[in-house]
Amino acid sequence: MDWLIKLKTWFPDVNIDLVRLETDLQLVSRHISFRSDSKAREELASPYNFLPFYLPHIFKQFERIIYLDSDVVVKGDIQELNQLDLEGKAVAAVEDCSQMFKIYFNFDLLTAILEKERRDISWLPYKLIEPNTCIFNRGVLLIDVKRWIHENLTEAIEWWMGKFREAEKPLYKYGLSQPPFLLALYRKYKKLEVTWNVRGLGRNEFSEIEREYMKTVLSKKPARRPFLAPLADGAKVLHFNGKYKPWKRNRLSHPNSQPVSLCGLKAIDCAELWWHYLSPVADASLKPIDKYGLRTDSNEASQRTQLLNDTAELL
Repeated sequence: MDWLIKLKTWFPDVNIDLVRLETDLQLVSRHISFRSDSKAREELASPYNFLPFYLPHIFKQFERIIYLDSDVVVKGDIQELNQLDLEGKAVAAVEDCSQMFKIYFNFDLLTAILEKERRDISWLPYKLIEPNTCIFNRGVLLIDVKRWIHENLTEAIEWWMGKFREAEKPLYKYGLSQPPFLLALYRKYKKLEVTWNVRGLGRNEFSEIEREYMKTVLSKKPARRPFLAPLADGAKVLHFNGKYKPWKRNRLSHPNSQPVSLCGLKAIDCAELWWHYLSPVADASLKPIDKYGLRTDSNEASQRTQLLNDTAELL
């Protein structure tokens, strides 16, 4: 309730409800396994990272769910998604052809699993998965609740997580929730316009495959660093996925520091687009507090002073 009061204070124009989850996080956790050889960040092993896959079962009373990752800024009218024709699909997501399945998966293992299991499990793809298939990001999802349940998509994701846990070598890498989601929804989703998930704004570099793809967008191959998001100007949702979240860095960068990522045609620091919608007072208020009553960030003294000064002005 304390967090709900804070959120309603700092975002008075937003209708925020507190929902108590009727689900057992321990049951979710038992499907999760972290492997250091998978090149995934250990923080991704949190059961909350997998809760989107359980929402249709938690909220069966709804026809649709619009799911947004917590590291996004919504600039468009989200009602447009609610009115979208899903054309019989269980999910709509943004396709991303700068990354492909072959980046994430060990295709020797994947092919062996499919050849062994696909005739006995109805929701597995009958044909082998193509390595050059474009991925789709789970940061923004439109879900048809009944169809999701009918197609056993939660069970399919858990099944692939089990195969990851059982394999001697990592079946997938660079993620824990995204790869099994990709496998379960392979060629079963409706494509959203790319503006609904302009992603990567919390990353600091391109992969080599991404650099080759960006060459078709920018007419020249970009440098490896920093990460560039030229479509940010027209984005309906800005997605700060990646290691370098704005709130994990100082709000005011050093004048000589290199931005992690650059957004739009003016190439501004992408973090500025996050901070534009979050005042220093709200930012300081929403930071966790340690056992000594101090906010857990690297610039505590100045932020506490700023918070006191700003609060005094408000009062």
